[in-house]
Amino acid sequence: MGEEVSFHDLEVFLAFAELEHLGRAAEALDLSVPAVQRTVRALESRLGVPLVRRDGRRVRLLHAGRILADQAARVIRARSDAIDAVLVAAGRERHVLRIGYMYSLGLRVLPDLVADVLEREPKLRVELRHGATDELVDALLSGTLDAVCVAPLPSLPDVSVFPLFTEHFRLSVPAGDPLARRARIDLREVRSRPFAALREGFGTRRFMLEACARAGFVPHIAFNAGDIFTVEGFVGAGLAVAVLPELIADHGGRRVVRVPLRETVPTTRTVGIAHLTAQNQHAALRAFLNAGVRYVQRNEK
Repeated sequence: MGEEVSFHDLEVFLAFAELEHLGRAAEALDLSVPAVQRTVRALESRLGVPLVRRDGRRVRLLHAGRILADQAARVIRARSDAIDAVLVAAGRERHVLRIGYMYSLGLRVLPDLVADVLEREPKLRVELRHGATDELVDALLSGTLDAVCVAPLPSLPDVSVFPLFTEHFRLSVPAGDPLARRARIDLREVRSRPFAALREGFGTRRFMLEACARAGFVPHIAFNAGDIFTVEGFVGAGLAVAVLPELIADHGGRRVVRVPLRETVPTTRTVGIAHLTAQNQHAALRAFLNAGVRYVQRNEK
């Protein structure tokens, strides 16, 4: 039975397990949704055990599915470690760098880092995957990513982190809203307004909830989205307000104005690079971390 389960099957199932969403798993793997569905069903058939529960359009992991995902992560990580150990022992380095990143870093920060790396290591191939902080950290731990650019930075025994910068949060409001003309806004002034937010698993959502909690209320989240640009799209359409990091200013958005918050305790996040501590010896990862050092130095001037 086990001989019929391939590494590819385990990689597909692990991606689905990390995201619990067929569409996002397919996007992360560059596969079609039917291909992911076929793999999950084939695994259930081969193992003779139900792995997921289908509730209408939602697909949830069963207990057996979570066990398989945990074991798959160990197998895939062990394979990656074995290959890396052999290459290092032979004096060769891996020429592929797999980076995960949050959507908000895709306009400037990540491209700048990658450009820096490739200027010095032109033969290096970079593979990218965007997503929520929790999903990216899970992929890092499973060995399917070499480094992730996220916030908040994970505090885990086997993970090292390198901070890049710290930024504040702002309130995004429609351009025609009276609040758009304000120099600063207290979140209590919009406590009765509908909010747009990133879905569960995104660090930005957690920071928004914490900011509202300090202001003394729980926001009514009327719209959940899978990326920060769609969140601002709902704001620009006049349907909601949103609490988002300053970095979103890299995105034009004429229909939206981002106003600083008036807070006793400022809402900030530290964005940085996280990687498995055991991978420090790999040249590709070191090149990326060195690019991070230069990024910090450039922005401190």
